[in-house]
Amino acid sequence: MSVDPVSMNFRLERHIALREFGAIGYSISHNDMIELDASIEKLRNTNLFGDERQSRS
Repeated sequence: MSVDPVSMNFRLERHIALREFGAIGYSISHNDMIELDASIEKLRNTNLFGDERQSRS
């Protein structure tokens, strides 16, 4: 059984994005603004928002 690399990359990108949402929640609940800023920046660097967001920058 082989794994489709496109599907696997998509799933990996989504997993990374979900982890950052978890980190954002943790940062807010622990009032850690440095970690919050870092997590938001990492989330922005994912492809979660598609190319439209990157073209507006």
